[in-house]
Amino acid sequence: MRDKSARFQSAAGAPTKSLSLFNQNSSADYAQGSLNDDSLVRNTITSAIKQSGTTRAAIADEMTRLLGVRVTERSLTAFTSESKELHRWPGAWDRAFCVAVGNDDLLKCRVEAAGYKPIRDEEIQLLELGRQYLRRKRANEEAEMLERRLAGADL
Repeated sequence: MRDKSARFQSAAGAPTKSLSLFNQNSSADYAQGSLNDDSLVRNTITSAIKQSGTTRAAIADEMTRLLGVRVTERSLTAFTSESKELHRWPGAWDRAFCVAVGNDDLLKCRVEAAGYKPIRDEEIQLLELGRQYLRRKRANEEAEMLERRLAGADL
């Protein structure tokens, strides 16, 4: 299990700033109802269940085991039914659902709906490699500039 503080650190372990989801737009920039992800979540859950090839009962049982909270086949059906608008999917169940169906589309859709792109550990390492190359390049440029300034100086 990953340390919760890991999301606030770079791949090299150095602390980084956490970006706010709300830095870019004010609430006035959004149309009324445009941030209601009910249909997105319902469709993603329904699709993931179909793709899993697992019964709703088996998914409910696995989620119950993972969450320590009773999940039933009936509740999964209610959460995925368009006619059951008052049955809202608890976001706290997202990870357990993804494990139970073997599909992380629900987590990805939530991240992408917020305007972010999910990346894998390998991609994090590639970003850190690029950061290190840029640091080295800048350090080399500074060293070259100092050498030019010191050209002819007694050492």
